[in-house]
Amino acid sequence: MYDSLINHNVPDKLIKLIKLTTQRTKMKVKVSDNYSEWFETKTVVREGDLLSALLFSVVLDSVITNLEVRGNMTTKLKQICAYADDIVIIGRKEQISIYTFCKPKHEALNVGLTVNNNKTKHLYCTGKIFKPTFLNTEEEQFQQVNSFKYLGSTDNSIEEEMKERTVAGNRAYHVYKKLFTSKLISRNVRLQLYNTLIRATANYASKKWVRKENMVNKLMIFERRIMRKIFGSKRTDYGYWRIKTNQKINEILKGQNIIGFIKKQRLNWLGHKTKYMVMSRDQNAGRIQRVRIDNSIFERVEEFKYLGTTLTNQNSIAEEINSTLRSGNACYHSVQNLLSSRLLNKNLKIKIYRTIILPVVLYGCET
Repeated sequence: MYDSLINHNVPDKLIKLIKLTTQRTKMKVKVSDNYSEWFETKTVVREGDLLSALLFSVVLDSVITNLEVRGNMTTKLKQICAYADDIVIIGRKEQISIYTFCKPKHEALNVGLTVNNNKTKHLYCTGKIFKPTFLNTEEEQFQQVNSFKYLGSTDNSIEEEMKERTVAGNRAYHVYKKLFTSKLISRNVRLQLYNTLIRATANYASKKWVRKENMVNKLMIFERRIMRKIFGSKRTDYGYWRIKTNQKINEILKGQNIIGFIKKQRLNWLGHKTKYMVMSRDQNAGRIQRVRIDNSIFERVEEFKYLGTTLTNQNSIAEEINSTLRSGNACYHSVQNLLSSRLLNKNLKIKIYRTIILPVVLYGCET
């Protein structure tokens, strides 16, 4: 672990401080008002410690870097994609996938990391549905599946993924049903809560969806059904109640339905521009403002956002904290009328704060 920190140019002072906090550490356990005897911990990294996530990422990055897997699927037979402790190994052939799996496994064993065999699955990407079997690597066997979840998204089936997202959207509605059906909340606040709590849940990872006509119809039906539940029915001049028409729902949404939202997200995703940044404490490092690779020119920037996290050339976490605090303030002001209302009790306000504002402020805090 400490060799990985040295390879990542971590200052010696920080490495010594990490050693002091992870080696020969003594603890006590508190039960009510009583304390246990002192005992020494034998594990270097403790679960739940904020430092453990950072050290794990550094060590795992060193393991993958040593593999020297370069290029992409158009030029290579194998590829490794990693996010935190979730690793995907992509190979064009079964034997190549097995070889690519065994190599990082042995590298990880050298630094004390092991593979969870129960969570490791093998997926054969094909349009056909087959009977699941097992993948044999001569050292262990892994279950072969038709689909699995990676980073909250179901792979190998867009229709199954969309079905799960609509179910999650329905679940989110029923969790906050009392809030949506309350007569104390205005229409604009309800619409804002719908966009924040339900639409965001239903549209997770929708940028990669290949939309078919039947999928578009199902999404539109899902949104109209939720909107009718939130805004209720309307009483006509003849004295009977009538559900809101599609045209009326479109007016409430101001023409920004769920399909238009997904298209907008895809355009924003495809519109990302490639930049380059020099990360150094030296202000004069990397004076070149543009870099040319083949026929492409990349502009140099001092900061940019990656997966919602702000990275700076000075490697400073202060700018990221300020950015999340600004986002939290903007999120508060968007529901300020709701939180300052005297008609809502304290517990409901706390629940809204923990659901809407706190996740925005704490996004990316693990790093």
